[in-house]
Amino acid sequence: MAGRPSKFKPEYVEQARNYCLLGATDDDLAKFFGVSRATISTWKTEYPEFTAALAHGKDAADARVIGSLYDNALGGNVTAQIFWLKNRRSWKDRIDAEVSGKDGAPFIVEIVKFGGSDGKDPSA
Repeated sequence: MAGRPSKFKPEYVEQARNYCLLGATDDDLAKFFGVSRATISTWKTEYPEFTAALAHGKDAADARVIGSLYDNALGGNVTAQIFWLKNRRSWKDRIDAEVSGKDGAPFIVEIVKFGGSDGKDPSA
């Protein structure tokens, strides 16, 4: 493989897993290891143990958040309940409706301006 040698070190596997357990993203990992986001992507391709460590850490962190969201929703937190329903049950807080005329024809709106008792525009 041509190019610079990889900065990857075996101890990065455990460090990355632990950092992901704390909620780190790939961008956070890049900053932590002093590399670019592209390098993190390369390491995920070249080092399966690194990829597995990230997946384990991120999955565990996500599971804790899901559990907390669930507990909050059951505890009466309306925002948590709405978020849960929107993401788990495709719940929507609006209904899309289409209005049309008879037999699907365009809906016609007629605006009629009424004047004073003499039929003249009262604002004139």
